[in-house]
Amino acid sequence: MSSTRKILRAFLASPGDLQEERKAVDGVITEFNKSWADALGYQIELLGWEDTVAGFGRPQHLINPEVDRCDLFIGLMWKRWGTPPDKDGEFSSGFEEEFKRAMDRRERSKSPEIALFFKKISDESMGDPGDDLKKVLEFRKRIRTEKTLLFHEFSTIPEIETLVRRKVTDYVNGVRAKDATSEPKEVTEKPADSEPERDIGEEGPDFSLVSAEGFAFLKNLIDRIGRKDATADLRASDVARFRLLANSISRPGNQEMALGAHDINILFSARAAGLKLSERETFDLARLGFQYLSNENVPLWCWYSDLPRPQFGVDFVSSSYGANDEAFAHSTFTVTTLGEEFAEG
Repeated sequence: MSSTRKILRAFLASPGDLQEERKAVDGVITEFNKSWADALGYQIELLGWEDTVAGFGRPQHLINPEVDRCDLFIGLMWKRWGTPPDKDGEFSSGFEEEFKRAMDRRERSKSPEIALFFKKISDESMGDPGDDLKKVLEFRKRIRTEKTLLFHEFSTIPEIETLVRRKVTDYVNGVRAKDATSEPKEVTEKPADSEPERDIGEEGPDFSLVSAEGFAFLKNLIDRIGRKDATADLRASDVARFRLLANSISRPGNQEMALGAHDINILFSARAAGLKLSERETFDLARLGFQYLSNENVPLWCWYSDLPRPQFGVDFVSSSYGANDEAFAHSTFTVTTLGEEFAEG
């Protein structure tokens, strides 16, 4: 578990007809920070007009600095377009100005990440749209035509919670992968007379993309597979652990975890026989276990209970990693039963 946290700022933009949805997004961010900030070392700070300090001047002028410093821009739209931020300005609503600032900065610097969510509109409203709704529909049509952004639709509070939860989870995982693979400047520009590089295995888990235990295993495995009798010396658990460690290394675009249930169960049997896995490997196995909730064919509970301080809830991770509500409800009994069995012996 990380002892320090990197702050990532998310700005929430929306007109005034989505107050309950704004509260729901705030709840998702709070839930993420409580469940994952310590484990991953990344915390989300939610910014929005509610948090802007009162001051003298154009109200939107006080909000814009929050837009300019955000890492993730979350936009919510429904039937209202909003009111102009000033009398003679170029923007017809505060949302339009915020979105334009975020898009302009992204074109210049590839930041912030932008996510748009549209609440579905009833047939009754579509039959007689007012001026506000017409502007929303025009904006949505422009986004679809320009094809620079993808957007998602939602109808209910649970739906927007799930969409935002997944977006935040994917975004943080992408930032983690990028941070893990970018070398500090002092390493890439090391002076010629600097001290010789030390063996990476001596540095511990923070220096390597895998844990110290995992790195030691990989070094040993490389030595073994270079021998003539490598096949006879290789165990099924060695192959499964090698594949697990490969999941610890990722780049943006291929950070999705993938390990077969058969390999996970091989590691479970090896664990019962005395195999010691690092905390990072155990954490990855727990994440994979949640991905297989709908199948109930991996021993999730043993990996979850092995973590020193499990800080994420089953319901949170199941929704973050794609298990549907029916699968989760059916699997909860299995997870609970497994926990009781492990507790008994």
